[in-house]
Amino acid sequence: MLVVNHLYSLSRKTQHLAFVLDELTSRGVRVVSAADPALDTETAHGLFLVRVLSAVAEIEQTGALADRRDRRRHDQQSADESPLAG
Repeated sequence: MLVVNHLYSLSRKTQHLAFVLDELTSRGVRVVSAADPALDTETAHGLFLVRVLSAVAEIEQTGALADRRDRRRHDQQSADESPLAG
C-alpha cells in the first residue's frame, strides 16, 4: 500500500498520473489518499474519482498558465502603447 497525502504528490499531469497508477496497481500496490480516504485505487469508485480529480487539476493548471500568458501579452501591449515607451 502507498499512502499519499494528496494525489498531486504523485503527479500533476493526467497522463503521467494514469501511467503511475496503472504501473502501481498492476504490481498489486494499492494507492490511498490520506487527505481523502474515498480516493482508493482498490475500488472502482475510488479509481474513477482519482482519474476525474486528476483531469480537473490538469485543466485548472492549463487555465492558470493560459491566464498568465494572456496577462503577460496584455502587459506587453500596454507597455508598447505607452507614450513613455521607446
